[in-house]
Amino acid sequence: MSETRDRIMIEEQELTEELLDILIRLSADWEAENSCYGYRKNEKADIEGNRIFIAKDGEDVIGYLFGYLGKSERSTSIMPDGTPVFEVEELYVKPDYRHKGIGKMLFAYAESAVRNDADYIMLSTATKNWRAIFHFYLDELGMEFWSARLFKKVGCIRNRTMITAYKPALQDLWFRQQFMADEATMSYNAAWGGTIPFPENEWREWYDYWLIQHENKRFYRYLKDSKSGGFVGEIAYHYDEEREIWLADVIVASKYRGKGFGAEGLRLLCEAAAANGIDALRDNIAINNPAVSLFLKAGFTEEYRTEEIIMLKKDLRNSPEKNHVDRQSRN
Repeated sequence: MSETRDRIMIEEQELTEELLDILIRLSADWEAENSCYGYRKNEKADIEGNRIFIAKDGEDVIGYLFGYLGKSERSTSIMPDGTPVFEVEELYVKPDYRHKGIGKMLFAYAESAVRNDADYIMLSTATKNWRAIFHFYLDELGMEFWSARLFKKVGCIRNRTMITAYKPALQDLWFRQQFMADEATMSYNAAWGGTIPFPENEWREWYDYWLIQHENKRFYRYLKDSKSGGFVGEIAYHYDEEREIWLADVIVASKYRGKGFGAEGLRLLCEAAAANGIDALRDNIAINNPAVSLFLKAGFTEEYRTEEIIMLKKDLRNSPEKNHVDRQSRN
């Protein structure tokens, strides 16, 4: 084991196209192992904006760790809000190189590299072999336990529209451009101008704002049909600084309406907001928009109305979505 470890070099690298291809390929191998619940291979958007540490055996990349610097929020049980933290997104070592201390080397190198910028290192794990991963993180790396996500199957699988919340890559924004230019899809926005131009030269700035530099104040995902693999709509929420409220957004492309995607998308959005510690979501909907009934059926209530809009609100603190999250550890 020591001979192998002596050959290994750990270093921090900037993201290049070559390194991106290697990291995506390694994550595809990780996905194929089926060792983590819900893990899928990375796309460019998953890796961009992170600090990247790699382990090399000669010229071969045999492991990686990447994560980002941020500020803690809703973590007062272990640290004051606003504490600088380094959030580890992924730590992976190729199977042939495991149990040789390489994961520990990667973590130690990253810890040293971020020590002057972060007071804590944080991570979450969905590894199926939880005993081994807890031993690694707690006993070998000296981390402390915060929370855990547990599950127990207690009934049959219900009939539910099979869509997922998908984090789009930059090149996927063609879909958003398409449905925002569709009059039928954007009819709900008629009172405010209808369709909205979204030219390609604006994609990068918008993407960075919503998906890279979101500051935990913005959340955005596509709705993806699990059966066809196609995109059917979008869900989002953001913090309105002026009114100090969280506003929701659910749009299903017109040709996919009437299939239950809107209701399921709204459920996924509320669940994501609850998991991120948000107490309530609101949406101001045009008074003649049929989506009002969708929100009411999802547990939203009318807070107030004007001649033009209805402000709807859902308290997430005791909602089915929050209860679901409470049965799991929060990511």
